[in-house]
Amino acid sequence: FLLVSLFFTGMRMPVLAVAASIVFFILMIIPGEKRKTFLIFLLKASAVALVVVIIFQAPLRKIPVVNRTFASIESLFKGGDASSGRIGLYKHALSLFAQHPVFGIGWGNFKDTVVGVVTKETPFEVHNIYLQLLCETGIIGCICFVTPMIYTLVKTVQHFTRRWKKNRQPHPRRYFRRSRLHRCGHPLHKTE
Repeated sequence: FLLVSLFFTGMRMPVLAVAASIVFFILMIIPGEKRKTFLIFLLKASAVALVVVIIFQAPLRKIPVVNRTFASIESLFKGGDASSGRIGLYKHALSLFAQHPVFGIGWGNFKDTVVGVVTKETPFEVHNIYLQLLCETGIIGCICFVTPMIYTLVKTVQHFTRRWKKNRQPHPRRYFRRSRLHRCGHPLHKTE
């Protein structure tokens, strides 16, 4: 249900993150000799899905995430900006970080600085949580936020490395109990 509902939000990265997480999870729980078979199946299924999407492009464009993806690809082939203007936002965030590296410009203040500099009248967020953290909270705030995520990543990698050395597959419940990586993708996602 979550994956289906994400298709109707129009956001591409959460859909990609959920799909990648599902594939990663499946690869973690199936035995080693079946992984190759699964990967071949996944490649074949992806090719078939791509052909189906191309053939049924017109009706599928009613789904926001599919429509935005096609629009980005078409813009890219026409020499347009596939980043939807985000590169300007990224440059502005980095320049603000360079001006205020220690404590940043203050939480939630980035969108107030965009009007007249990057956009004409519409305030935008950075659309990159890590650049937004650097810009708004500086090095101090970014370290405070990113450190627990890095700690969790290191502990998860250590856990799976120990299990792989014992030549066992991790149990799915232990994976979810031990890992908080599923929270690292969009930790502060706003829907404004």
